[in-house]
Amino acid sequence: MSNLIARSLRSLREGTVRRKLEVRRAMFRAGVWRRTEFLLWYMGYAPWQCRFKAWYLREFGAVIGGDFYIERCVTIRAPEKLKVGTHSGIGAFSVVTCSGGMTIGDYVMIGYGCRVMSANHRVLPVGEQFRYAGHVTAPVHLKDGCWLGTNAIVLPGVTVGVGAVVAAGSLVTRNVPDYAYVGGVPAKFMFYRKGYKPPA
Repeated sequence: MSNLIARSLRSLREGTVRRKLEVRRAMFRAGVWRRTEFLLWYMGYAPWQCRFKAWYLREFGAVIGGDFYIERCVTIRAPEKLKVGTHSGIGAFSVVTCSGGMTIGDYVMIGYGCRVMSANHRVLPVGEQFRYAGHVTAPVHLKDGCWLGTNAIVLPGVTVGVGAVVAAGSLVTRNVPDYAYVGGVPAKFMFYRKGYKPPA
């Protein structure tokens, strides 16, 4: 008890009380999230369940638009950095890591088993362990109307353009143009969607 009082007095002298309380609050919220995120995993995708999951994500700092569709068995990390537009959906068994920043536009479809990553481990010299390397983060932006096919992987720092289509099983390592169809490992441009005239 005396140690707690001494630390509190020192924080008052240093003027760091507010900062330390913010850190403690963030740690508490992260702990609650880790212990309750199973709700996203097990709950189904009936309309009321999707509304509950949207509310739940908002409680942890996410910005979620209307008519958000999220199936069962979805993992979301760092929801406080997630922003989702209206009428977008995430398919079952998908993983979305948001620690680098994740923006999902309107009418975006994320298919079954997709991996959308905004963070990745640093690569260290030989002899050092990756587990303690920390992360490199970069924001991911899925623009309005794009579609990630089943088992697509999007890496940090990538922007998928408006109305673009990522073929099933593709690995997206670079930006995707608007209305483009890309596929492969790594994903490459294949063609533009019918009816779109690219700028000259």
